[in-house]
Amino acid sequence: MSNSPLLNSCQQSPPRVALLTASGGALSVVGVVGSAAGLLLEPFLRIVSRQPERLQVGEARFCGWRHQSLAVVEPVMLVRTATDSWEVHSHGGRAVTDSIVSALCDAGGIECSGSEWQ
Repeated sequence: MSNSPLLNSCQQSPPRVALLTASGGALSVVGVVGSAAGLLLEPFLRIVSRQPERLQVGEARFCGWRHQSLAVVEPVMLVRTATDSWEVHSHGGRAVTDSIVSALCDAGGIECSGSEWQ
């Protein structure tokens, strides 16, 4: 996967990406919101039998996150919190969290603070 944005210029506004928990804790939650958020997440996830956009609101799936920078697949929990909003729950180590946020931003998401996310 290259560093070029995965989302094309036809999207009205890019998804917003935010770390929703304190950095460096045991667990982290990265939020992704926007009309193309599911498309932004899809290339990084290994989900058994489902794409992110097929999850129902309130549904959670255990899956793997493909870290480009770390060359590993990290176990994560993907939760659909609204029709255009997901949370990626992962190990809270700084390298893991930074890798998730960076990958989503490199692919076309816009990083924002937790207070700006929703």
